[in-house]
Amino acid sequence: METTKKVKVNFAVKMVGFLAHDNNLFDTTCPNCKGMYSSFDTSACPKCGAALVYLTTKNGHAMSISEGTIFPAIGDQEDKDATDIGKRKNGLLPRYRFKTFGFATDAGAPPLPDNHMRMKKGALVEIVMIDHQFITSWFQSKKGPMVEMMAMVLAYKGDSANVLRDPKVVAEATVAQAVLPDGTLVPVDTTLKADGTVVAEKDAQIEALKAQIATMQGAGTAVPTEAEVSFDPFAIGG
Repeated sequence: METTKKVKVNFAVKMVGFLAHDNNLFDTTCPNCKGMYSSFDTSACPKCGAALVYLTTKNGHAMSISEGTIFPAIGDQEDKDATDIGKRKNGLLPRYRFKTFGFATDAGAPPLPDNHMRMKKGALVEIVMIDHQFITSWFQSKKGPMVEMMAMVLAYKGDSANVLRDPKVVAEATVAQAVLPDGTLVPVDTTLKADGTVVAEKDAQIEALKAQIATMQGAGTAVPTEAEVSFDPFAIGG
């Protein structure tokens, strides 16, 4: 028999808007400089050259962070609000950002945060935040000082970040297909190799990944490994 439990909500935020850029991924950090990076971009610290390690929670679980900037879909009201803010002494325009998280359940690489690969510029997203507030800070922009309103999307509190509609450019994109010597189209889920053979896309990606790892090992570059790095998601700077 299923039962439901009523939970009292004292503070709730629901925001629908468009992403200003592709979400940034952070899943590694420098043990020396403490900077955060994406393992897809680099395996060594750009500042000191040290091998990067996975970001971890205070309990030692590897984690990943997806960070985005959202423009509320409120039409002309945004300009009206900006006018009212300008009338206030020391009024600051807001910039809304959010972070979602992925956590590893055991040793190894952390999974990507939910929906990260769909968090692309122009996507329409919905952010829900329950019973905790924005993490605020101010920064200097081309328009002057602004206040950053950071939503920490925490699943255990019932928060969510969902893509309501993919970017128009993605939805209308056409796929260019390779052609075999006899004029036959190569299926879109396969790859045409230099020697003329056709392999499944997934197999081609695995081959490319193996080649990349071999190159890194040959150059003496360390592949990131999990380390005991104390990490508090609420201490992240935007």
